[in-house]
Amino acid sequence: MPPCGALPDMGANSGIDPVELNQVELVPPIGQAPCMARKKSPTNRALGDAIRAARKSRGHTQESFALEAGLDRSYYGAIERGEFNVTVAKLTRVAAGLNVKVWELLRRADL
Repeated sequence: MPPCGALPDMGANSGIDPVELNQVELVPPIGQAPCMARKKSPTNRALGDAIRAARKSRGHTQESFALEAGLDRSYYGAIERGEFNVTVAKLTRVAAGLNVKVWELLRRADL
């Protein structure tokens, strides 16, 4: 793993697939060491995309929505990027803030 804040060597013999690297976030999860890579699951990404589309259709910025929903702005941004397995409680809070049902967000995400 490269030092914190540095990207790995992408040379021909590095063994790193650039496509795979594109799906890795260098943002540490809460309680873990900085710069620990996390892969986003397709399910979390789809749900995050559905949440983002619903938020934008209501004219909110991430910051204004997170404040209104009582969520930390950076945590909410990570939800939209698909970086977390969102709990039912948090998903319910997000859905309520967007004035939609949880099942509607899941349907929009094709889940």
